[in-house]
Amino acid sequence: MPPVKGVELEVTEGITEHSSRVALKGVFQNFGDVVACWVPPIDRRHVDRASVRFGNAASAEAAKASCDAGQVFLQGLPVKVDFRMGGGRRVGNSDLGESGNKNDEGKARAIMDDSANNGGGGGGGGGSMEGWPVPPVPGELLALAWESDRWRRRSEEEGVRVSEWESFSAHAREVFARHGLEARPWHG
Repeated sequence: MPPVKGVELEVTEGITEHSSRVALKGVFQNFGDVVACWVPPIDRRHVDRASVRFGNAASAEAAKASCDAGQVFLQGLPVKVDFRMGGGRRVGNSDLGESGNKNDEGKARAIMDDSANNGGGGGGGGGSMEGWPVPPVPGELLALAWESDRWRRRSEEEGVRVSEWESFSAHAREVFARHGLEARPWHG
């Protein structure tokens, strides 16, 4: 029996330890409405596959065709996909913002996804806001977001010296400046 085409693609190639859900979603939003996007934790990427769920089958088919033609890249690497077969949820999957243990991270993702789908913020790689096209997030800024998360986790688990934070902050300001963004202190 031939595989049934659906709305969800499983990424078979192109995901690295630097890949993020936001970057993956940004790439695939070019083909249509992405309603869910999942990237496995770094320590599970050799076992589990990332996935992207579209709002309709036509968008999924267009994305698959472009990947098959070698036209889709994530952070410089070609992306290969297959239609996702089988059912059931994956451990840790935040399908449509729901998480297996109802933690705050899953709720935050749902809010970000809802905001992005309704014209608000939420990051990602494109879309529109009140009729204005929103350009894709540059890869360097996505990498900075990943680095920031890594530094935050490191500070929670191991501790980070003030000089290390200072150095990373200077790096972040340089990256922002290259993209025309200025970081200013907030005086609430």
